[in-house]
Amino acid sequence: MKNEKIKSLLISFLWISLIIMTVAFIGGSFLFIFDAINGKVTLSILFKKIFVAIVLLGYAVLMYILLGIANSFKESAFVRANVKRFNYIGYIFFIEALVQAIYSSIVIPGLGLFEIFGINVTIEVVSLAIISLTFFFIADVFDKAIKIKEVNDLTI
Repeated sequence: MKNEKIKSLLISFLWISLIIMTVAFIGGSFLFIFDAINGKVTLSILFKKIFVAIVLLGYAVLMYILLGIANSFKESAFVRANVKRFNYIGYIFFIEALVQAIYSSIVIPGLGLFEIFGINVTIEVVSLAIISLTFFFIADVFDKAIKIKEVNDLTI
């Protein structure tokens, strides 16, 4: 009973976050177009807006995927679709890490932890990369669990 309330609260939070990010993405796009028409866009603002748009879009897709995972728990969490979903989340965080690295290399070069081939590696980049790897490992664990479940189903 208590777990159902918490899960319901988390699903509501995911829906609200998805709606807010989608509205922010669309609203920011319209504001950017309005500023571009009025000639108020500089190269720095362009990079910042593209960065924010990619981040918002990535996290909106992430919320949508998490909703799919939450809905799959009604039957069984260990399904092939969740393996794909966890892999997608890993890819999203990896792309976010690359975008963060490129953005910080353009906007604040030389202020990261270190540089590799001119790419600024910040603490955010490292954190996002670790989160990405974590979701790839979770996908692998789910895949192995599904295989064990299939073998057990065949032996019964």
